[in-house]
Amino acid sequence: MQMEKDKKDGTAASDLEFALRIRQEGSQNIDSYSPEYVNGLFELLLEQDAEVSNLKGQLVNIKVELEKALENNFVDSLTGCFNMNFYEKIKKENFNPEKDQNKIAIVFIDANGLKTINDTPIELGGGHDAGDKMIKNIADYLRECFREDDVVIRPYAGGDEFIIICRNRNDNPDFSAKLNARVDSIRNSVKEKSLPFSFATGVAVYGNKPHNNRQDSDLNETRERAESRMYKCKREMKI
Repeated sequence: MQMEKDKKDGTAASDLEFALRIRQEGSQNIDSYSPEYVNGLFELLLEQDAEVSNLKGQLVNIKVELEKALENNFVDSLTGCFNMNFYEKIKKENFNPEKDQNKIAIVFIDANGLKTINDTPIELGGGHDAGDKMIKNIADYLRECFREDDVVIRPYAGGDEFIIICRNRNDNPDFSAKLNARVDSIRNSVKEKSLPFSFATGVAVYGNKPHNNRQDSDLNETRERAESRMYKCKREMKI
């Protein structure tokens, strides 16, 4: 075999290279070498396998950590909802001001009574843990009530607001009216089910001209209109 000649002639770069060639080309005529030398070759291969396996493990761990860091950058740690970074990503990559008129809406939701719960003594059932529990319950309820492809966002850690981005999937001309009715139903069902929380809501559709008859310049203005309507709802709820 050529590899035997290479080894005997001393032209192989190293024992490891020679061992790798044995693995690749086969082990015919390897019995022409001493058992000690052959065992040494296989030990080199085992060491290399261990090094490769260890390197693969390190790369997998790095990949997992990078994915986790990326996920954490877009996900609220308390609720598992997306955060403001993800909202900015959608606004930058998945929003077209010219084509998305009447195709995308913002639902602005504000939890009622979070500050009161946080300020209530623990022995009376309050405190920040109780407040966190309420926020998590609201997040779970919103994910349950809205469609799977609606994006539920808790924009700020420690806050009591949620933003839901809803798309007009079928270019329905009644998108705004139907979404408002659905959001009203979701809000009212909280009381009907005697759930331990409540929230105010506001809806705005990008492309629907507000009272001043001026088109929203971007999604942030749509969000601001939704927030304004949420405060109107809160006043009507006398919160």
